[in-house]
This record gives sequence, structure tokens and C-alpha cells, in this order.
Amino acid sequence: MHRLYQEMLHLTPEQIERVYKSAHHIREWYDQHPEIETWEDYIRYMGKSDEGQEV
Repeated sequence: MHRLYQEMLHLTPEQIERVYKSAHHIREWYDQHPEIETWEDYIRYMGKSDEGQEV
């Protein structure tokens, strides 16, 4: 946590807000998809999601 704090000291308030929003979005997505544990699981999931969409 200390290392993260040290890195964030150099960010602007706008950059910190973007980091927060991104982390919040990822956390919400993960909470809604607990079966996704690995990158491979994510790729498989996204492939299935894309199959039902028209381009």
C-alpha cells in the first residue's frame, strides 16, 4: 500500500479520479462475475458475450 501511495503522490487530482473510477468499475464488474478468476476465463467469457452481438 505504501508503494501505491508513493506513486499516486505524483498524479494530478484528475488522474487520481480516473484511477478511482477505473478501479471502482473493475471491482463492480468482478463482484458481478465471481466465476471469472483468470485472464483465460475473461477471454472465454467475452468471446461468448460477443457471439450474440451483431456488428
